[in-house]
Amino acid sequence: MLKRLFICLLAAAVLLCTLPSTVLAASTLYGDVDNNGTVDDWDSVTLSRFLANWSNITLEQTNSDVDGDGNINDWDSILLARYLANWDIILGPEEFEITINGAAIENFVIVTPENATLYEQYAAVVLKDHLEDHYGVILNIVSDTQAESNYELLIGNTNRAASKAHSNVSMGEMQYYLCAETSGSDVKIVMLGNNIMVGGATSALVNNYIEANRGNVTIPSGDSAQVETFTFLPAKNAIIMIGDGMGINHVELGEHGFTAGFNMEEEIDGDFVGKYFTAVGECTTLNASGEITDSAAAATALSSGYKTNNYRVGCDVNGTPHQNIFDLAKTQQAKAAIITTDIATGATPSGFTVHVEDRNDTEEIQRQHDLLDLDYFAADVGDELQAKTREALRNISTGDSFYMMVEEGMIDKAADSEDTPSRERAANVGKYVVRLHNCAAYVTEFVLMNPDTILIITADHETGMYGYRYNENIDLHIFYSLDGTSHTNRNVPVYALGAGTEIFDGTTTDNVLIGRFMAAVWGAEDFNADVPTTVTEQPAA
Repeated sequence: MLKRLFICLLAAAVLLCTLPSTVLAASTLYGDVDNNGTVDDWDSVTLSRFLANWSNITLEQTNSDVDGDGNINDWDSILLARYLANWDIILGPEEFEITINGAAIENFVIVTPENATLYEQYAAVVLKDHLEDHYGVILNIVSDTQAESNYELLIGNTNRAASKAHSNVSMGEMQYYLCAETSGSDVKIVMLGNNIMVGGATSALVNNYIEANRGNVTIPSGDSAQVETFTFLPAKNAIIMIGDGMGINHVELGEHGFTAGFNMEEEIDGDFVGKYFTAVGECTTLNASGEITDSAAAATALSSGYKTNNYRVGCDVNGTPHQNIFDLAKTQQAKAAIITTDIATGATPSGFTVHVEDRNDTEEIQRQHDLLDLDYFAADVGDELQAKTREALRNISTGDSFYMMVEEGMIDKAADSEDTPSRERAANVGKYVVRLHNCAAYVTEFVLMNPDTILIITADHETGMYGYRYNENIDLHIFYSLDGTSHTNRNVPVYALGAGTEIFDGTTTDNVLIGRFMAAVWGAEDFNADVPTTVTEQPAA
């Protein structure tokens, strides 16, 4: 009897060991990090804390490997957060092989037009980076001047027959078009959109199809494909880009300065990128005393949501430090990056990171900088602004959430140069506005690929009392002049993209409200709204 029982148990054990792994994994609840039988927000918090090296955090190892690739890493945290945010995502190891309309994704190349727009170029770069960073798939980007291949991801108005077949599709603002053209074994994926919205199509390919299905992806054919309106998700990331000293007319110079005859190498092709955003407005910039602000007080308002006096960096009018958004985001394990063309201890980058009573106390600013828990910091980057921003975003976007400030600090310095003739100053101002635009175009395409991100482009103040006027007596009909070299009380532009940013559209807001809006991404409504903005008398000694 005992012998027969032993033989049965041995046979059962052998059978169990030879069952397919999918049967063994049938009871696995991917995402149930704490192994309590449900997948909920606490699982996301627990996984984030584990990845941030909190002590005494225990996980159910199999469940915590959310994508089932054998590793527990930041991508598992991202997938779980998106699943809990109601993205159409399947948890588990179904994504190890991706096909698009029957063709393995590794067989595709990314094709852009010979004379690609900046948005087409960057949509291709962002798509390439995303596929590599999140799926380990490395695709080449080629021009449509190269020989046609069997499997192509066509971005924008390429010369391929598949693109031309849909070139007459009519799309409105924030709309895109994504379809497949197949012939025999050939597969061509057409992605179209006006201006920035070509990135809406590449985003849909990744988020609506690859990410949602984790396996066999079928893009609608030309007969059934439709124009779609892009939708942002509730924000968990925030990016602010600052043109130091950039007024509304500075933007106009970036768009038309070369045509107007200024000694600029290039001007913006079309409109400044922010003009294609869903929200375009203006911002007031005065300091706590109602006077013209400096960069320190303005950076504090934008980074912390309260007014202060000039020279204060992360401190109120009494010199008291208060939490900024960087501090807030870090309490929730967000990654953070600061990039500037200014020096590391400049007023703007310092206003987003440290707390010092006087912006000129560079020794204390540097001391605090050395203690910061920044995931990426780059200063004095010059013409590498876009490249460093790309590098930073690839670094910080692998976490659960992220916060980034990017500053083009040279617009202010160019406009404030008293010893430079006005036409030369104008050319320099235009050059740096173009540099900001080029970087912002990349960031915009990145945000579309990551639709749970908000992006705001603005300025800390206007510099130079810049003028723009039409002149019938000159052929070019455009004339710019700098009537001064100092900061002014003029409003500055606000361009916003992402969930909830419609509150900035067509309105004049104040810089502290931008700071509070961004802080709300991490749950802090009315952030620092109670910070005093008048000097409190100290009691007598």
